[in-house]
Amino acid sequence: RLTTNEERKGRWLKEYNKTASKKRIEESKWAAFNNHRSFWLSKPELLQSFRDAGFETIYEQHDRIENMYGPELYKHDRAMFIGYKGGA
Repeated sequence: RLTTNEERKGRWLKEYNKTASKKRIEESKWAAFNNHRSFWLSKPELLQSFRDAGFETIYEQHDRIENMYGPELYKHDRAMFIGYKGGA
């Protein structure tokens, strides 16, 4: 379900239970270290954020991404983006 946070659309993702031990948090490879939840921008909002930050060219990488993320790729619909500002 899409919601709005800081004027951007996206989804809240639970990283871990608020009462999780420090050890449990450290063992969660993909969890945010100090936040029990995180806000994931929708793809259009993410791309617009790149533009707003001055990136002229934005790449979305698809090759080898499964090797990097394994089953997590399918669990959370992950993607990799690369921004290039260019310049002189």
